[in-house]
Amino acid sequence: MQNAGFPTKIAVPFGSSASSANIRAIPVTATDAVSASFNLGFPPNTMIPTDAGGTPPDGRDMNGILFMTTALAQQYCAGAVPSFDAAFQTTVGGYPIGCIVQDATTPGKYWRSTADANMTTPGASGASWVDFFADITTILTGITSPVLVTSSTSITAPSWATRVEVIAVGAGAGGSDCQATGSTIANTNASGGGGGAGANARAILPITSGQTLVLNIGAAGGPEGNGGATTVYVGDTLALTCNGGAKSGFTQTANSPGGYGGTISLTLTGGVLLENSPGSPGGDGQNGSFIKSGKGGDGRWGGAGRDGQGAGESATGFGAGGGGAYDSAFSNTLYTGGSGFQGCCIYRFLP
Repeated sequence: MQNAGFPTKIAVPFGSSASSANIRAIPVTATDAVSASFNLGFPPNTMIPTDAGGTPPDGRDMNGILFMTTALAQQYCAGAVPSFDAAFQTTVGGYPIGCIVQDATTPGKYWRSTADANMTTPGASGASWVDFFADITTILTGITSPVLVTSSTSITAPSWATRVEVIAVGAGAGGSDCQATGSTIANTNASGGGGGAGANARAILPITSGQTLVLNIGAAGGPEGNGGATTVYVGDTLALTCNGGAKSGFTQTANSPGGYGGTISLTLTGGVLLENSPGSPGGDGQNGSFIKSGKGGDGRWGGAGRDGQGAGESATGFGAGGGGAYDSAFSNTLYTGGSGFQGCCIYRFLP
């Protein structure tokens, strides 16, 4: 079907100039056995041949039904939307979900039904109707305005939402301390490794009107501390987990490997994982007589802490790991690694 093939619009209802003697309104139920009605259409008597006692269909009925249907079609051709009608609502057993009606008293105001068999009145408290244009504005705002969340919170899904897009980032871990003594590099702790970065993921999750989206933000790992997991719940169901990065520490003399990055788990039925990015590992620190760079693992947007003389640098980007400390002067001083950076979430509801 193409728009160019749109049929001729009905500008005048069929029989609009017919005299009253040649047209009559069609009732729901007829009071006699030969008149047309909406319940029976043309009744059985009009289907019997006249030589067998039947009565022919009445041309006034034909004009009447064609007038009523084309008058309605004329309104739709002109772009009209029916007004809310309580009597019609009762007759049909309630408006269907998704239908649009004009407000009964305020011109230019429209309502959309949010329930089938809707017997409520638009604008009434608790009614199953939403303001059509305000609702559309909310949908567009929700789609085009992602929200950054940096502390744990819960959000109630709007009435129009069927999905939610979430970017989740686990927290970064802390880098390792160091304490260099003596002069034999293979027997001392001269350089700490970097903390691992938290995992990050982007997912589309199913959600329904009124359900709660719960975002638990992972806490940053302090020096030689693990990063916390960022979790996403839809209602009471765990949907997505982005684990924090693993800490770096000295596992033995002169051995300080970087921490591993976090991992991801999607557990909600119907969820779709669009991005699956385990966290970056932290750089290794000292390994025997070898000194490496104990830089933290980069988060989704970078920001890892670098290894630092006298103290590891803390991370500055969501999910990034802290850097390890090193002591090239062998001062026999305990220097601490840098802290990781907390996780975060970004969400937006989708229709």
